[in-house]
Amino acid sequence: MTEDARATVVFEAPNLIVTGASAEYLLVMKLFAARAADVEDVRMLTDRLGIETPEQGVDLYARVFPGETLHPAGLQLPRSALAAPSEP
Repeated sequence: MTEDARATVVFEAPNLIVTGASAEYLLVMKLFAARAADVEDVRMLTDRLGIETPEQGVDLYARVFPGETLHPAGLQLPRSALAAPSEP
């Protein structure tokens, strides 16, 4: 896994720094987990990131996890998220 250059520091103390993952990394982690319950999150993250095709999500995954293959269930998540319109 590559370093998350866009992570936000949410807490800092002398011996501890806590960061929150960027939208890109949250999306990649959702694709890695490949849970059907994450479709709405994947939809929101793809909208926020301007991802319009499943292939763009797979490309992002490849940049974060170089040399790793996305599980077929993870491939289905962006397809499902991008196929149906967001709920109001």
